[in-house]
Amino acid sequence: MAVKVAILGTGSIGLRHYHCFSGLDGVEAVAVPARPERVRELRGDGVEAADAVPSDASGVVIATDTARHLADWAQFADRFCLVEKPLAGDPSPGLAELVRQTQGRAFTACVLRFHKTLSAFKDLIDAGPDRPKEVFIKCHSFLPDWRPGRDYRTLYSAQPGQGGALRELIHEIDYAGWIFGWPETVHGRVASTGKIEVADEDRAVFRTESQGVKARFNFSLSSKIGARRATAIYAGETVTADLIRQELTVEGRPDQNQRFNEERDGMYIRQAEAFVRAIQGGNPGPLATACEGQKALDVCQAVRLSSQTGQPVTL
Repeated sequence: MAVKVAILGTGSIGLRHYHCFSGLDGVEAVAVPARPERVRELRGDGVEAADAVPSDASGVVIATDTARHLADWAQFADRFCLVEKPLAGDPSPGLAELVRQTQGRAFTACVLRFHKTLSAFKDLIDAGPDRPKEVFIKCHSFLPDWRPGRDYRTLYSAQPGQGGALRELIHEIDYAGWIFGWPETVHGRVASTGKIEVADEDRAVFRTESQGVKARFNFSLSSKIGARRATAIYAGETVTADLIRQELTVEGRPDQNQRFNEERDGMYIRQAEAFVRAIQGGNPGPLATACEGQKALDVCQAVRLSSQTGQPVTL
């Protein structure tokens, strides 16, 4: 019997999830738009659509606006859920309780865990005899270019409590916790530069420490020069994963360098496969848990608090 997965929300990311799940063997995907009047339009485009999540869908992907995540997720707390990042706008008692209730059934769509370059980077870090002395993570992007043909100021990414550099670039916080351990202390600052029109910060610079590993993060939503890379610095070498160029480089050891040719939706398909395995009782691999999604939001909150007080925050 096919596994039925409903995708709630049919914006750009929701439809990407739909097409990735619908391409899997043994999976029946159903798109459920936030506005039921879209059902006819979607069906006209060849999308299997419904005006409500089917009762026999064992998995639900929550791909609605961030402000709706908690309420939408709570409706399906008895099923397996994959919630788009971030889990919510901010940490809250309601989020903590929902994470507790759904332990083992709820996951966060932190898809970079399935990026070939980043996976190879983690493998190299894990195989090393020592922990890196320092880590540098940089993610610079230009929000107005994210959705060609749409005014970025109308997107949830620009709305108060839903967007901002920390929430939008939370992938980097997630994979740093996944690879190096979740932070014990956070010290940083956020800023609204005025270069773009967003309600929350478009810049964030902060430092963390976890299990003796010190990491520096540099985020921007207002940089026209894109960058997405992680660098681990050791006593004798430097390892860098460039996710845009899809290159893994090891300074001084060119035989360890790797280049990847990642297909456009490859990491989303691998994430979908992992979610289906979880539904079937199998090993979800690196799929981020809801608990980890909550930890990433805790880091975001700590950065903002540190920026307000000028002091480090202990987690």
